[in-house]
Amino acid sequence: MPSDPTASPPARPPRRTPEEILRAAGVAFTVHEHEPVRTYAEGVARLPFPPGAMVKTLALETGGDPYINSSANREAPTAFGII
Repeated sequence: MPSDPTASPPARPPRRTPEEILRAAGVAFTVHEHEPVRTYAEGVARLPFPPGAMVKTLALETGGDPYINSSANREAPTAFGII
């Protein structure tokens, strides 16, 4: 029997936040709320921890769990061109 082209797609389960995914996996983490920081110099001036502890993190949605997460030491040059 052919499918009904007017039928609605099945409902998706609610998407979890990165924090919910980390907690469920038992991963220890700390969220540092701050205004956007675009350069290393801005991070050194505005963030409340030493430059050697800074990481650049991207969390990208894939259309569902899990997120793709990329972190790198902020003192090192980072190229995200292939992501």
